Amino acid sequence: MKKSKAVLSSTLALLMLGQSSVLAESQMAERETLTQLLVETSKLEGLFFDSEKKNSVQLNKELENVPSTYEMIVKFEPNLNQRQILFGNFKSGNKTAYNIEITADNQLRYYEINQFGTIDKKTVEADITTGEWTHFAIIRDVANKKIVFIQDGKEIASFDNVDLEEDLAFENYHSIGKDTRDQFHPNAEITEVRLWDDVRTLDEIKDNVYADIKGNEEGLMHTWMLDDSVYDSPNVYDKAGKIDGVAFGFQKESVIEIPEESAYKGTGIDFSKGDLEIAADEPITEAPRTVEAWVKIPADTPKEKRVGNIIGNYYHEYYKDKSRFNFEITSNGNPRIYWQAHTAHTLDYSTNVNVNLGDWVHVAMVLDDKQGIGSTYINGEKINEQSINTPIPSIPPREELKIGSDYRGYTADGKPEYNFNGEIADVRLWSTARTSEEIKANYNKALEGNEEGLIGNWKLDDGKDGVYPDHSKKKNHAHEYDNENSNWIDPDFAKGDYSIV
Repeated sequence: MKKSKAVLSSTLALLMLGQSSVLAESQMAERETLTQLLVETSKLEGLFFDSEKKNSVQLNKELENVPSTYEMIVKFEPNLNQRQILFGNFKSGNKTAYNIEITADNQLRYYEINQFGTIDKKTVEADITTGEWTHFAIIRDVANKKIVFIQDGKEIASFDNVDLEEDLAFENYHSIGKDTRDQFHPNAEITEVRLWDDVRTLDEIKDNVYADIKGNEEGLMHTWMLDDSVYDSPNVYDKAGKIDGVAFGFQKESVIEIPEESAYKGTGIDFSKGDLEIAADEPITEAPRTVEAWVKIPADTPKEKRVGNIIGNYYHEYYKDKSRFNFEITSNGNPRIYWQAHTAHTLDYSTNVNVNLGDWVHVAMVLDDKQGIGSTYINGEKINEQSINTPIPSIPPREELKIGSDYRGYTADGKPEYNFNGEIADVRLWSTARTSEEIKANYNKALEGNEEGLIGNWKLDDGKDGVYPDHSKKKNHAHEYDNENSNWIDPDFAKGDYSIV
């Protein structure tokens, strides 16, 4: 009996020793994996997406089918509690859609529209937006009718009995950092996005999180590596070689070299008090492609303050297909063209350069239809050129253009809400995309007025009796604008006696 007990004790001891050994090996493997993860993530550098700049990468073709596995390596701003679209093509009214998002409660969301209806699944109480690098994958398993969420090699959520189609025919291009609505942009650094046409196993995902993807891996549909190279060239290449993308809204800040003395020797009008508005006699009849002006803005203007509108007709309007155009200086002294003339898209082109220098600065912005690019010039020198991700409107602004403000209303004391907080001189509008040579040669010269494509030139230094001449052939002179008396529209019915019934 004692011998049996001894043998049993020895056996138990050996089993416990074996279990301890297995546990120790498992713990060691986890530590090695964690150590390797820390080493790999410490090397990561991606592309910063900023919701205020509305930057994104738009693919240049529709996806050929919905991926079975989606992967992204990303570092979010911690717990912003705001909706963020990471990858999507949703458009209201379409029969198909595929979106990957972060919800307003910082959870990972899968959203799909197919013939069966809408699929909307998300994680619960997962630590996604921690401020640290994380890898996540979303599995779309048609055969088993499952959606599975995986984060850093561990399953964090799973949904069964999901009605999935084998194939989805997409109607819109996908984008990284937005969908077709151009809203809900992320605040995150993204380094890689991968799409696979097969259901990847957990081991395959874990073993290849930080692998150097070559582009020819079996089952790989697309992979895009994202880094700061887009600041030099906007092209984002698909390593699988099928669908490339174009980066929009990523700009390095340009620094203006300040001359000892400004090249501009003339005078302009100071709109900063908000007690003067100027409007042209008639709406322009051609859509502008080049806008120019000299501006003088106090150097101590707060960075967050919008300087105001140089020339435009923008106003609040429910119907988005009415052509409204502004050439303005926004916060941080950034020049901008904002043009809404279509229900589905808005042109919003700005340049990250601060023109709030306390001295005269010449700003020119060009929209080139043929190349689909926008360019910005400061004192005759090109400082920015980038692709425009929306069609450039061809419909002229519908109202008379204002200089130094727009039509967005007035404060309680009767001043325009968006008057220009500085001085403006020599405003020029062109129906042609001016070349670099033309801008550099003429930005500091008085125009003759008969130049090809010139549709407006208000120097603003020769006003008399409330009239500011247009020196172009259009002779669309500007007058002081009185909101109370200038909004009356003459009736277009015949004169006579009428009764209201």
